[in-house]
Amino acid sequence: MTGLRPLLAACALTLPALAQAEQFYLGYSHWNYAVSGAYDEGATRYDLDKNLNARGDSHAQYRLRWDTGAGWWPDFAASYGRVALSGQQSITTSVVVGPVPVGTVSSVAQVDANVRDLDATLRYGLPLGWARLSGGVTVKKLRGNVVVTDSAATPSQTLHDIDEIFPMAHLFAEVPLGSRLRLGAGGNWIASHGDEADEMLVQARLKLIGPLDLTGGWQRKHYRVTTDSYRLRATLQGWQFGGELAF
Repeated sequence: MTGLRPLLAACALTLPALAQAEQFYLGYSHWNYAVSGAYDEGATRYDLDKNLNARGDSHAQYRLRWDTGAGWWPDFAASYGRVALSGQQSITTSVVVGPVPVGTVSSVAQVDANVRDLDATLRYGLPLGWARLSGGVTVKKLRGNVVVTDSAATPSQTLHDIDEIFPMAHLFAEVPLGSRLRLGAGGNWIASHGDEADEMLVQARLKLIGPLDLTGGWQRKHYRVTTDSYRLRATLQGWQFGGELAF
């Protein structure tokens, strides 16, 4: 029994420490992103930045995080945002009668995209000296649509639905700088059958007052998707800032 006393004492000291490390966060951020890439429908290409001059209409992101503080139970994080894009592009189409081109027809294409982005992450943290490295898996769901409206002499509208759910590898590292500031960087990634998605976040978190933290940093999301009816290559990136409440 004497040999068990040091072990029991260590457990008694460790369990309260783990409980104190448990923390729950609710957060909001405004993501001021720019859009680049291309959307191909058949033989027609819509350049998201050069021709369409696409602009984001939705910038809010909501997130929650549960840091369990226990090595045997994974930390949990979730986030939700909506990507809403719109833009116009002039299109010139050649008119051919038999083998002879007889002129051109101009029209304006309006492209509108509205996609809800929801993800959930389970990850385990590993202390590395005074830093912390977390790895795990993120499950992402993208749901929405892309609408292409052509104002030709015979107007037409094409609707492409997006409804995808897929896992992504997750990695995140965080380093404290003093007692009030933490710097973090990481992201998610997957590639399968020519499709690819990757996300990156570099963020600073400053403990302001009481349970309130201020957050700010740079975020990037890149998607490359090919289907039977369209091909999409889009990159959204820019600065984001917001806050978190700790409970």
